[in-house]
Amino acid sequence: MRLTELKFSDLFLPVRIEEAWYKETPNALDRIAIPAELVDDTRRLRISLEDSAFRSPDFRIDFDGMRMRIERMDVSDASSVFVCRRYGVRPSSLQSLGFPGAISGKLLSPEIKDGLILFAGRTGSGKTTTAMALTLEWLSKYGGVCWTAENPVEIDISGSHGKGVCYQTEVPDDRAFGEAIVRMLRASPNLIMVGEIRDEYAARQAIHAATSGHLVISTFHANDITSGLARFADKARDNHGLADALRAILHLTLKIDELAPQKRILIVEPLLVVGSAASGIRATLRSGDFHLLKSEIERQRRLFMSGELP
Repeated sequence: MRLTELKFSDLFLPVRIEEAWYKETPNALDRIAIPAELVDDTRRLRISLEDSAFRSPDFRIDFDGMRMRIERMDVSDASSVFVCRRYGVRPSSLQSLGFPGAISGKLLSPEIKDGLILFAGRTGSGKTTTAMALTLEWLSKYGGVCWTAENPVEIDISGSHGKGVCYQTEVPDDRAFGEAIVRMLRASPNLIMVGEIRDEYAARQAIHAATSGHLVISTFHANDITSGLARFADKARDNHGLADALRAILHLTLKIDELAPQKRILIVEPLLVVGSAASGIRATLRSGDFHLLKSEIERQRRLFMSGELP
């Protein structure tokens, strides 16, 4: 067995390689020791990282064909721990991730050619992977130009997709997302994918781009749809702009499959601002009474379980 065959999302490499361990998923709590047979491979990786870390404490590396993002953390005993985040595999489609067909069909319908689509959830819920899958399917179906702003680039989707093309860019920190959106608007985009919206400026610029004829896809940390919308509106300080921009917000949860614990089941809670319900949803967004959306969220959840959507 080689290190590249090990199933992990994050690998922790202290100075003593015998104490190296990993997590299978970003939100996992279990600390799993590196198998004895992989100690030599792991030591070789640590040596390679020490050589690269002279340039920067935060960098990317390709190790035996395995791409990882590296963060060197200095700890209290004057040593360092390398935290290695494995890059994700390019998704093929929303449905391949377990996304309900009724919702994926709606997201890719001509009704949603511009505006803002948010994937919300906790860390490790699959937000980025799902956003990437929608980006790829949209480009393949409609063509056009997509620019991404990411920190860092975690999944390689650059290049041609059907009639469309994707250009990926990496911003230096989370505060740079807003400025990146401004710059991208000068680069003839049809679609903008923002890795994550964290601050006020990025939220406002995402709304501006989405109400200027562009489709903006992004992720946002939230425990549920209503609290997520309240936090986003608070950051943007523009309920009316959010009401005009929003086309969909989808809350994602990954749960362990009780019959196969090594697998994860994607749970999707939707709020699509389309069809006959759109005007009422926008009025509620403008008012700021986000809790009033709970009945509409539940109605849409029941509809998509039956294979339908408004």
